[in-house]
Amino acid sequence: MSHALVVGGTGMMGGVSCWLVGQGMTVSVVARRPHLPCVINPLAVDYRHTDTLQTAMKGAIAEQGAIDRAVCWIHGSAPDAPDAVAAVLDQQAIPVQYVHVLGSAGADPDNWQDGETAAFSQYENLSYQRVVLGFVAMGNGSRWLTHREISDGVIGAIQSRDAVTIVGQIRPWAMRP
Repeated sequence: MSHALVVGGTGMMGGVSCWLVGQGMTVSVVARRPHLPCVINPLAVDYRHTDTLQTAMKGAIAEQGAIDRAVCWIHGSAPDAPDAVAAVLDQQAIPVQYVHVLGSAGADPDNWQDGETAAFSQYENLSYQRVVLGFVAMGNGSRWLTHREISDGVIGAIQSRDAVTIVGQIRPWAMRP
């Protein structure tokens, strides 16, 4: 059975976690409140503490098997966590689909960089994808994406395996809510 890791897998990413369960995967979820309407393997750790995060991941691998897919929604308050996750996954020596979910600030046209992609290229066993969460324009205004729109967009990215997926829109940048 395949094993997926979802970091930040409740709240707006809860739909992704439950969809993966529905695909027949064992799903380990790193979250502060790991309560979902589907059966998951909760990893109740604070991902800002990378040593604890890596230890929990290694325990999940030992109990549930190798992780072959990771979906990571990690706030900027934990800048080392995406790399810490990648390092553990790369040690498994199996191919891993790594889906990195970023907020709209990751798409700022004045600061657009492929730094994340370049940083992850050091990991031989990871196939890195970036998902950027945008917004929805409505007449003269705009709104942020709903949890459903976010989950559906991330699921679409998982299925397509495109290197970059924009969920919603990021332009015109000045229309961001």
